[in-house]
Amino acid sequence: MQPWVDSYGGLFVNADMPGVLASAKYGSLANSLGFFRFDDTGSLAGKNARDFLVLDSKLNVTKDFRLGVSYYLLNDDTNKTSATTAATATAASRVNDPSRTYSNAIIHTLGVNAEAKTGPATITAGAMYQFGNINNPYFYEPSTVVATQVHLTASPATT
Repeated sequence: MQPWVDSYGGLFVNADMPGVLASAKYGSLANSLGFFRFDDTGSLAGKNARDFLVLDSKLNVTKDFRLGVSYYLLNDDTNKTSATTAATATAASRVNDPSRTYSNAIIHTLGVNAEAKTGPATITAGAMYQFGNINNPYFYEPSTVVATQVHLTASPATT
């Protein structure tokens, strides 16, 4: 178990999870590559699991300005179902079964982020774009997901 926070201040992921993270620095460029597993509920390792892949790069443009890009992949094949199954479900039972959860979700997240130190403050900004497929929990049909997030924060500069 190790703590990991995304490059957006934990907006997407801020968790303690088992995994491997390798980081390397080449002058002003820093790269990270990681693989994490949130859970593994199947009888075979790697089946019925939620896996998370991390690719992060940061470039120190100047001493006080850093620019970053990231790619995160969430693969959820937990296949959780409730008592209502696809074989016995009617249209009404599919709609009225809120306990059914998503299965076989693949979500891609692309992002850019920046950090600038200006006098007594540190300003961070970022934008993420998510897309992917999720099996719909109510109608058993695949759904496409698209989402965006933008954030801007300011905090006292640290020395």
